[in-house]
Amino acid sequence: MKVRELKKILEQHGYSFHRTGKGDHEIWINQDGHKITLGDSAGGKEVGIGIANKILKIIGAKRK
Repeated sequence: MKVRELKKILEQHGYSFHRTGKGDHEIWINQDGHKITLGDSAGGKEVGIGIANKILKIIGAKRK
């Protein structure tokens, strides 16, 4: 899964970009204050399958 796709899913589940973190990481936050850290903000890179699945599980999304 590409970072760009994961960002779209985060937005669909109520998360929005909060700030940049260390290096190339981004912090995304929802209305409840729950934070997700997403690495490699370039957007075209692939997210590891384990990390993608863990983030999707945390936010309650299904993998396509």
